[in-house]
Amino acid sequence: MGSFQRLFRFAALAVILVPAYAATLMAAPQILAVASTTLDAKMQCFEGQCSAELSSICLQEDRSAPYAMTEYYIHGGKKLILTGHHADGRKTVISNLPLTIVAARGQNAVRVSFPESLMRASDLTMVSLSVPENITVIPVASIHDDKPQTAFDISLAASTLRVAATGIVDKNTKNKATAELVNHAINGLPVRGRADPKVRDQAKTQFLSVARAANVSTNARDRAVRIVSTCHADTTFGLQNYRTCLGSWHDMLLEELNGKFWDAVKTGS
Repeated sequence: MGSFQRLFRFAALAVILVPAYAATLMAAPQILAVASTTLDAKMQCFEGQCSAELSSICLQEDRSAPYAMTEYYIHGGKKLILTGHHADGRKTVISNLPLTIVAARGQNAVRVSFPESLMRASDLTMVSLSVPENITVIPVASIHDDKPQTAFDISLAASTLRVAATGIVDKNTKNKATAELVNHAINGLPVRGRADPKVRDQAKTQFLSVARAANVSTNARDRAVRIVSTCHADTTFGLQNYRTCLGSWHDMLLEELNGKFWDAVKTGS
């Protein structure tokens, strides 16, 4: 019995100490390039938060992908472009809205959000978001980073590597354009849980409206419509929800572009 008690105490101590010890061995995650947008993303509000997901790729192959909810900030004083929409049709450029940026699913997507109460306080019915070129986001430093992002790491990622990503990812008329359209369906759905049938249908209808009007290639539009329609049909029942299905397709599109980016960087082309 005494041996069992000692073993139990050791196991309990391990449970307490391992997370704390592991936290000291975490290298800072990857710096990300957020792809520029050709369409304004509507920031949808659920459970008190207004948010939109955006496409991204990693700029540092040797570092680990971020965990979900890893917080980031925009490098170099650049800003996302936010437009406030009023009930009477007026639009206002917003420059002082405090934004939170986190990794949504590894390196393939970031989520930008702000409290819904701030929108109501400004008498807005909606906020839309667009991303200019060459936006780089840096993981917020942690005292637990045993391999932090150095000034050189950040400078290299935000300059040479980000310029390469602009040509390979941002200007891609196939995968990136398709992924951007899919994001419009993703952003119409709750961040957590299953959407009810009405919200699911609204997200698809809004997406189709955006897709029809989008200035993208026919190939990108058709692929996006197939993805959204397939996910809508396949997740009516079962364990997988609509948003998860869309996110999986989106991330596959970005993974392919990320691979092309690293192939180009390695060959110097």
